[in-house]
Amino acid sequence: MTGTRTPATPPLLTVTGVTRRFGALAAADDLNLAVLPGEIHALIGPNGAGKTTACALISGELAADRGRIGFDGRHVTAEGVVARARRGLVRAYQVVALFPTLTARETIEVALIAPTRSVWRPFAARDRDRRLADTAGEVLRRFGLDPDDRRPAAVLSHGERRRLEIALAAARRPRLLLLDEPLAGLGPEESAAMVETIRALAADATILMVEHDMEAVFALAGRVTVLVAGHAIATGTPDAIRADAGVIAAYLGEDDAG
Repeated sequence: MTGTRTPATPPLLTVTGVTRRFGALAAADDLNLAVLPGEIHALIGPNGAGKTTACALISGELAADRGRIGFDGRHVTAEGVVARARRGLVRAYQVVALFPTLTARETIEVALIAPTRSVWRPFAARDRDRRLADTAGEVLRRFGLDPDDRRPAAVLSHGERRRLEIALAAARRPRLLLLDEPLAGLGPEESAAMVETIRALAADATILMVEHDMEAVFALAGRVTVLVAGHAIATGTPDAIRADAGVIAAYLGEDDAG
């Protein structure tokens, strides 16, 4: 066969043969995953499949016992959370656990300052540069939050904290954003708003998300990877995953909540 073939776009993230054990339990078992630039890629699986462990391994919170993790063509397996975040691989965390006494605006300002030397004197820097407050306000409005709300993060509603959590991660302008259960605990209206927020985020960052809401997964994701017992059993489009006999068998009688 002759002809010209357009080379495939190389993955932004590669996880190759990654294993992580906790005693006799393999939370990640020879895990293989590739996330392409610009896509929304979902990780799904039955209870205890290892989805959150996979996020922790990719972000650098957990070290792999074996295997390789690559990001943007670089071998990052030995790097920690901070080094990977500096490369643009960022995981969304629960804001209330980090900055419970700060307002939403102050939380975003700290995220904006963090890459600079001013991180050690964040509020002094803020007072010198009012543009920082304006930028933080723009970020908050993008996520449906009021920049003038003076309540500390600890007393925000669950839905507000989830939006602030993602706004905090997005403020760092990640190349790859890891979202672990972004719709967890949200009501129908908040869930619909979060779906639109994630869709808008995909214009600026590649997204890898763990989510239990299958309606949201199939509405958002271009590709889906299914984990079972720490191992990826299938990757494909939502339609292909719906029709995959192995996926159907893995979910038979299971509630995807874990």
